[in-house]
Formats: sequence, structure tokens, C-alpha cells
Amino acid sequence: MQLQKLTKQRQSEEKRRYDDACGLAHAMELVGERWAMLVMRELSYGPRRFSDLKSDLQGISANVLSQRLNELEARGLVARDVDKGPPVRVTYRLTDMGRALAPAVDELHSWAQAWLSKSAAASQAQGAPLP
Repeated sequence: MQLQKLTKQRQSEEKRRYDDACGLAHAMELVGERWAMLVMRELSYGPRRFSDLKSDLQGISANVLSQRLNELEARGLVARDVDKGPPVRVTYRLTDMGRALAPAVDELHSWAQAWLSKSAAASQAQGAPLP
């Protein structure tokens, strides 16, 4: 008997589709992948090299960082600049579209700081373990 693979492999662009006309659903399709918002946050501080991003994003693998940068570039949020050198130097920066997202990222950060402490205090008061 020969076994068949029943699951279909999805193309990278088909990873997450909400099929919803809402602007928030579209935004999540663009930046909702794991680590994407943190990569955007780091690039909001200015152009960065791959090695700088890797060292500042503790816990991200080189493979995942490379995937996120490629996806964000393909979606028009990040630009990849190559200085022919010598030595060749590659930097990543936010595009105008990526920079326009910065206020939303800042608001999300502020919301998390305000509510995470309240959520942690409530969980402790109820004897629940912290996440």
C-alpha cells in the first residue's frame, strides 16, 4: 500500500487570509505574522543591518528574521538597500507605508503597558499564575 500526503502545502502569500473587507483584517494580513510587528518596531528607530536586528530581537532565529524581512519587503512596508561596497552592506528601512504604521504600533505598545500591569495585578489577586 502506498501512502499519500493528503494535506496541501500552502504558498507563503497564502499563510493568513481573513477574507474580510475590514481594514483591520487587511492590516493583520500584512503585519500579523509572528515577529513582524517587532521587526517593524526595530526599523522605526532607523535603518538597520540584518545582524543588528538579529541581536536586538532576542529569541528570533535567523531563518524567521529573513522570512519576515522578505515578506515585509514584498508587502511594501520595508525596503532593502544594498551598498555595493566594498564591502557589500545591506540595510533595511521602513518605507513611507511602513513609517505610517508607527503611530498605530506606538498606541498598541501604550495599550499593552497600561493593561498588562492591570491584568497581572488582577491575576495575582485571584491567585492565577502570571503568563
